[in-house]
Amino acid sequence: MSVGKPSGYRSALLLLEREDDDIVRYLDESLRLIQGMVGYTIHRSSRMNQRISMVKVKKKINRNEAVCICTRCSKDYTVKYIHDANKSPVGDLCLTCKRAIADMAVTKDNVRAHLNYDELTGSLSYRHTTISGKAGESATKEHGAGYLKTRLGGKDYLVHRIAFMYMEGRFPDQVDHIDHNRSNNVWSNLRDVNNKVNSKNHSKSEANTTGITGVAVHKPTGKYRAYIGKDYKQIHLGLFETLAEAKEARDEANKVYTYHSNHGV
Repeated sequence: MSVGKPSGYRSALLLLEREDDDIVRYLDESLRLIQGMVGYTIHRSSRMNQRISMVKVKKKINRNEAVCICTRCSKDYTVKYIHDANKSPVGDLCLTCKRAIADMAVTKDNVRAHLNYDELTGSLSYRHTTISGKAGESATKEHGAGYLKTRLGGKDYLVHRIAFMYMEGRFPDQVDHIDHNRSNNVWSNLRDVNNKVNSKNHSKSEANTTGITGVAVHKPTGKYRAYIGKDYKQIHLGLFETLAEAKEARDEANKVYTYHSNHGV
């Protein structure tokens, strides 16, 4: 919608232009201001209509109240303030469904009913709109130390543990990210392990000075010392003249003591 210039406007401008140019400029600026206000009103009205469409209105009661249809259970519920409901991430859910989500027990069926887990990409998204986010949006946030978390039933859970509940209906003892990337929750990158096995697939320590896990410089001799851990004890593998020899000894020990091939990478 646009506002055109009124009839006779140009003729009036020609007359006024001869007497006072300031009046002409004032009229032009006033007209532009009116056009801008009308455009803003149309844009604001369009955005409000988009928000209203998020909540399924069945019947308007009055200006503020309406009977709506829950997007989760398809039952009717009453909204007292329709515009506030559209601003809320759970405005399209009835009170029963809101409470059911908040008090939900974490089981395989419940996880699959409320979340979508893509085992090929490791992504986790909301199946329905919840207090934490809208349907289709990512259901993960940073947790710390590189891990991702999600919120379900009013509690936070690590995404890699929810992945196991989604796929196998259980929480594992510990989860090993095989490639050491704690935010990579692709199903093939996760494995259920105990603490002993998990300790055999760690990233290289920041304190390492030789670039090879399990190899350090033996200060008294200046040689390279190779070692490995077993049952929380350190086993001496020998002293070597070159770094390559020490690495070879450690690589052989990794096989003997069943360390993962990614350990120390």
